[in-house]
Amino acid sequence: MAGRISIVTNYPLDPIHPRTEMIFSLLKSMGYEVNIHNPFLKRTSFQNLLLKLTLGYFDLAGAARVRSKIGGDDLVIIQGLIYLPLSGYARRKNIPVIYETLDNNVHLFYYYLSRKYPILKRITFILRFLEKLEKRYVRKNVKMTIVNSGALKKYFNDQAELIYYSSPLESISNQPHEEAALLYLGSFEKMKGAMEILDFTGNFRLPLLIAGTIYEPDILSTVNRLPDIRYVERISSDRLKALLKEYTGKYYLLGMSMTRGVNLSNKTQELNKDIDYLAMGIPIIGNDRQPTAEKIEAGCGIYFNDTVKIKEILKNKEKRKELSVNCTGYYNRNYSRKIFAEKFSRIINALTT
Repeated sequence: MAGRISIVTNYPLDPIHPRTEMIFSLLKSMGYEVNIHNPFLKRTSFQNLLLKLTLGYFDLAGAARVRSKIGGDDLVIIQGLIYLPLSGYARRKNIPVIYETLDNNVHLFYYYLSRKYPILKRITFILRFLEKLEKRYVRKNVKMTIVNSGALKKYFNDQAELIYYSSPLESISNQPHEEAALLYLGSFEKMKGAMEILDFTGNFRLPLLIAGTIYEPDILSTVNRLPDIRYVERISSDRLKALLKEYTGKYYLLGMSMTRGVNLSNKTQELNKDIDYLAMGIPIIGNDRQPTAEKIEAGCGIYFNDTVKIKEILKNKEKRKELSVNCTGYYNRNYSRKIFAEKFSRIINALTT
């Protein structure tokens, strides 16, 4: 056995988050004993109280509960801001820490808080304080920070390793069938363009598959009412693969990506769904949010309001093939699991040997 590594996360475990699952599988293949800890799942009343006192940013009680479980580890991987305070304990125990953050959580959390408490939009010094606090934890306690976008690398003053999300859906291949359908992966909500996607679906009279989560009651009600929409709640990667193989067996799929740039994180982050679409050769139907627009400009999709090009792809089989080839080529050059494994394993080896 190469050693023992813990992953501390607040990402879901049932089904497991794709990024966590990918890291777990990679570490196991490298010979490590791997434990995943999510103290967020079974929160106590005291834990919830402390969460409120930190505005939901840090789960201090949850971090304390995990301490006894990581004491003998060779490495700890902390996913996300909420358990970053655990890095101080790990440093005192001489356990190297990788901090992996896929979003600019300081800004993302603050956006949700400001929607709940609008006065926070005026108290921006809190936001600046939290930025400085995150960077201070990283500077003092973390051996390596891993990010999922160039914007986040810049946020950490280029003192981070950029390792893009890689899709578990590489084995699925979009086929140029006569009949087309729309696909949406992930949380389906207004902030992520749910209303625009519903309008698009109705305008082009295409079936839509939503595989993910719907939190907003009015959106869920609309989705359940429309006969051309199928909604499948969040499922494991294996079940998702089976579902998508069913759909690619009869439809040419187009991936919807309409996230709004309503905060710094949403504006600049790579979206897992975009990368999943590319992995399967599914062109993106998206907006002009920069990371999505870059993929469209690279020949991997069409802007949602470019009606002429959308109608062309719905009629032209050769154009569909061309777009799908562009998508998989772009994915293989930038996001493949091989690239992910090489970069991540190199970091693991450097910190544990």
